[in-house]
Amino acid sequence: MSTTAIRAPRQTPLALSRLGDESLAGRAAAGDEAAFTALYERYFGPLLGYTRSILRNPEDAYDATQTALEHALRAMATRDPDRPLRPWLYKIAHNEAINIMRRRTPQTELRPAFEPKVPGPEVDAEQRGRLEQLVDDLQSLPERQRGALVMRELNGLSYDDIGAALGLTKDAARRAVFDARTALHDAVDGRATACVSVRHKLSDGDRRSLRQRSIRAHLRSCNDCASFQRSIGARRADLHLLAPWASGVAVVSAIGASAVGSGG
Repeated sequence: MSTTAIRAPRQTPLALSRLGDESLAGRAAAGDEAAFTALYERYFGPLLGYTRSILRNPEDAYDATQTALEHALRAMATRDPDRPLRPWLYKIAHNEAINIMRRRTPQTELRPAFEPKVPGPEVDAEQRGRLEQLVDDLQSLPERQRGALVMRELNGLSYDDIGAALGLTKDAARRAVFDARTALHDAVDGRATACVSVRHKLSDGDRRSLRQRSIRAHLRSCNDCASFQRSIGARRADLHLLAPWASGVAVVSAIGASAVGSGG
């Protein structure tokens, strides 16, 4: 069996594609290249998505996935058949992604770990914004939590399989997924809380608070809060136009006129 770069043909025989992982792995271990091709076509996409979630660079992720599958091909004959194939493949891909991460230079371009497909006409502006925000939130997760969540949510791995892939116990894998889900929920909740807090400070008009870096950064990124800030000044000006008698000058003038009248 060749151990050079893998090139999967466009089509896999239907009979092989219907076989389970372990059956295909057994055939591949015996030298059946078509069986390994079926595994390649089954797992290249999911493994590529996983390595990209770690490396945040499509070229690096492709190299990691390709190399991982080449390693798997070479190791297939000596793999413990009692070990489930799927977490074994993810573990190899994970290790290769980490190796690439350690070797690459600081100049490597990092892109979002997740990039939503171009939304169709059925996706409204609100949903589009929610997807973009989810991408940002996923980026903020620690690598282990993000990896565990990807395996669980996108690839359907069990906690046992996630643990085997990441070198964790089942309970630790479950905790990593829970922590990731909690962090994503808190990110959504925190944005709402942050807006309320910022708007309180805007309403109070404390200029020292408004000069805080966190407030300025929030106003740069949050159109709603920036609009809220502008509306305060605009509303004040509008009220003066609607009720000029309520201005300080008008009130003083009115009081003065009243005093003169009563004195006469």
